[in-house]
Amino acid sequence: MSVATEGFVVARFFGELPRQTIRRWMVQSNGITYALLVALLSGGVLAPKVSAPLMNLMEPVNEALISGVFSVIEHVSGKEKKEPPLIRAVEARDLKEAQELISKGANVNQTDDVGFPALSIAAGRRDEKMTKLLLEAGADVNARSATLNDTALARAAQDSNGETVRILLAAGARVDDRDGAGWTPLFNAALTGDLEIVEALLSAAGT
Repeated sequence: MSVATEGFVVARFFGELPRQTIRRWMVQSNGITYALLVALLSGGVLAPKVSAPLMNLMEPVNEALISGVFSVIEHVSGKEKKEPPLIRAVEARDLKEAQELISKGANVNQTDDVGFPALSIAAGRRDEKMTKLLLEAGADVNARSATLNDTALARAAQDSNGETVRILLAAGARVDDRDGAGWTPLFNAALTGDLEIVEALLSAAGT
């Protein structure tokens, strides 16, 4: 599908090029992309401890890409949104500002402009203090993101963030919730090879 759609776009802009050349470009570029994806997935399975740092490094890149795509869509549609002050404070790791906003009645379950709850953002950024603050203020520990349908626990497990995983489990996070891809927090932890988190999740599940 990606070869066909990309080929159509290139053909529209470079109509003077032979179709065989365009097709070759699309096949080669997609072949390289999918080969890299297969290599990353294989590395995650065969050498999780080696691949975990790369996955952690890519997490903010993925968030930035998702945010960028939605920002472009909103700009083109004329429905550009501005993130709530609490979300901006969480993203900036500004604990004092977050505390002040919560004391003034800010909704701790609000989401950013692409659907990630404040708690998921804090958990995904290894911000234990912010995570505790949001939970103590009544944030839903099992809230899901609109974009990936994942929970804060899934993000913490994926990022090998043991301390945040323990905080979320103590707050009642469900260990068997699946994200949009069907993966559980335990699967994410096993993929990164973090035995400490795997054991904590298994213990919480009563296994």
